[in-house]
Formats: sequence, structure tokens, C-alpha cells
Amino acid sequence: MKRRFALGLVFYLAAAAGAGLQLDVTGGKARVTGQLDQNMFLILTAGDGATLSNFTLSAAAPLASGFIASSDDFAVVGVLIPTGYTGEGWWLASFPGEPYKSGTLLQADVTLTTFQATRSWQEIISGSFWPCAWFIRTWTEVSEIQKGALSLASLSADYAQSNLIQNLSLDSWKVISLTYDDGWCPEPATLALLGLGIVLIRGRKRIA
Repeated sequence: MKRRFALGLVFYLAAAAGAGLQLDVTGGKARVTGQLDQNMFLILTAGDGATLSNFTLSAAAPLASGFIASSDDFAVVGVLIPTGYTGEGWWLASFPGEPYKSGTLLQADVTLTTFQATRSWQEIISGSFWPCAWFIRTWTEVSEIQKGALSLASLSADYAQSNLIQNLSLDSWKVISLTYDDGWCPEPATLALLGLGIVLIRGRKRIA
């Protein structure tokens, strides 16, 4: 019972260590904000169509902080990095007596996979349009799709405790153009009159 309680406490502390940290993306920048309560590694990775570059520490990062390794180097210690994600790990540590500050700790540029998708559909439009009472309107929609996701994990200074802090999906779908083209459709009566006219014309030609 005591051993089970102690193990639970270890995982609780690991989760609590990253509880005050938040990952968000604004203007193409990924930012880790919050306040540390102990020295730790932060591993920021991207996947599902997103990539990260230009990692930099911000003003709130402790003075002893710095780049440690790529995310691949942390996989052997059980950090919860999703399959196919790549990024960097940073060591955030304060010197003895240095207070932790609150704010942006780490940031990086985010690039998403961007592509366009086109879809079309038709609808019947009714109204008083000579010589038809209805016609088919064909719509064409062009959308811009962006795909990608980020993951933030932490690792204790002694490599004993790892924690997944946050997964963040960056998928988006935005309509950039919507156009339509109208195709006229004669009604059955109009088609019948047209057919009768053709028959009469051919009959006159034969008589002549």
C-alpha cells in the first residue's frame, strides 16, 4: 500500500511540475508560457504536417537555461512524444537563489502544411426566366486547408519523471472563394415545341 502511494505521488509531482505551463500559437509562433516551480527539461515537438524552427528562450526563462538535444534523444527515457513528431528539448534551470519568473519561457516558429481543396455541387433554381421556369446553378468552392499539431512534454532533472503537458491541434479550413455558373434548362413543354418545330422544318424541305 505504501509503495503504491509513493508511486502515485511521483506521477502526481511529475504532472504538477508542468501544470502551470501553457502552449499556444499566435502569428506563426509557438509559445510556452507560465512559471516553473522546479528545474526541468521541456521538449517541444511538431508533427501531422507541422514543423518547428528557430527555437529561442524568452525573458522569463531562467538564466541557466539552454538547448540540450533533439527530441529523438529523449525517446529512450520514456518522454511521451507522439510517433512521427520532431523538435527540440531545452533545459530550464535557475541558478541557486535565482527566483523563477512568470511569462513566456520558450518560443519557436511554426510552419504548417497548406494546400487547397475544391468541391462543386448543383442546385435547381426556380423563377420566371424566359424561356425557362427553372435552371441548374453549379457552385464551386475553393478552400485553404492547413494541417499540423504540436506536443509539449516535460522531463525531471534526474530523468526519472516524464509528463505530457499538452497536445495542440492546428488544423484549419478556410473558404477563400465561392463562385457559381448558371446553366439554362428548358421545361418539357419548351422541348416538345422545339422538337415539333424541327419536324415541321424537315417536312417542308422534303416537299420542296
